[in-house]
Amino acid sequence: MTARKTIAAALLTKLTAGGAFTASGRRDSKPEQAASIGAPGLFLLKPREVYTYESGANGVPPVRDLHFLALIYTDVGTTDPTQVPADVIDDLLDAIDTALAPSPSDQVMNGARQTLGGIVYDCRIEGDVDIAPGDVQGKGMVLVPIRVVLNQYP
Repeated sequence: MTARKTIAAALLTKLTAGGAFTASGRRDSKPEQAASIGAPGLFLLKPREVYTYESGANGVPPVRDLHFLALIYTDVGTTDPTQVPADVIDDLLDAIDTALAPSPSDQVMNGARQTLGGIVYDCRIEGDVDIAPGDVQGKGMVLVPIRVVLNQYP
């Protein structure tokens, strides 16, 4: 079994590898310190875990899910009224979608699942993405829910 902190580190590396984020970490930061104009930040938090047991299957280990939140801070400033904060956020969300897409080898070997290099059963965005673009002050925030399935029933 892979350690939780190893999984979190692999996920953060995967999300930030494309270079779209200039600040990142596994601890939340103050919004004013997390992003400066043109320099978005991504912070990975793990607010919960879920254990699910198959009904009537004594001795079968549970399916374990780690639920992460990718917290994104943006700052497009207020000096350029033609810049649209939502466009910046859309580009960052596209980068996350690309980062979490299964690799060609994952598609062949794992049935199109993102396995973070084989250390988890599946990793994907799951649920509502909450967006506050920051149209007035230029400072935006996005919460992206990411579900990591550690194992599946045999």
